[in-house]
Amino acid sequence: MLKALQDAHEGDRKMSKAEVTDEILSLLIAGHETTGYTTSWALYEVARHPEVQEKILAETSAVDLDTLPLTNVQSLLPYTWMVWQEALRLHPTVTIHYRQAEVDTTLGGKYKLPAGSIVTISQLMLAHSEEIWGPDAMSFSPERMEKGYPEMHMPFGFGGRTCIGKRLAYVEGVYLLAFLVKNFKLRVGGEDPVPTPRVTITMHSCEGIHLLMSKR
Repeated sequence: MLKALQDAHEGDRKMSKAEVTDEILSLLIAGHETTGYTTSWALYEVARHPEVQEKILAETSAVDLDTLPLTNVQSLLPYTWMVWQEALRLHPTVTIHYRQAEVDTTLGGKYKLPAGSIVTISQLMLAHSEEIWGPDAMSFSPERMEKGYPEMHMPFGFGGRTCIGKRLAYVEGVYLLAFLVKNFKLRVGGEDPVPTPRVTITMHSCEGIHLLMSKR
């Protein structure tokens, strides 16, 4: 990543040392915690569902992860991608989005918002809504992502302010999940195997997620 930033250029202009430093800090701070928590939740769900783990293992056994091009993990590792996406739905790391009304507007024909109003959108409520996802909304089911997902699923935000690190998060998270399942058998561990979610800026487990991993 560092080399890619150092080599990046627009015409004859390359990024300055200060610009490269700022980009690296953004990646470390903004992309570390969110992707890490989502992958942790994904590993927890995989450990709880042996049938899901076996499907990921079958998919990853058919490819060489060391030489796998990462330009589009959704097409290269479709089932693993669905697993990570479903974990992101059931355990959204960023639970709230904010938008500001630029002009006076009315939502749904009845909610009047003066210009400047701040609208809070609960990604957690959308992610767990039976109206959107059906009666099994609180169940972990990667297959629900097979035909895409409704526009209300927006863990990275939406519109022109969609998270700039979305594609990088998918590459990192899906590849790491694939690598770990291919090389290790996962089981839920710890005295209390059910993590307690805690929401601060991000949603994570109060006590951490405890897994038992054995080399395949």
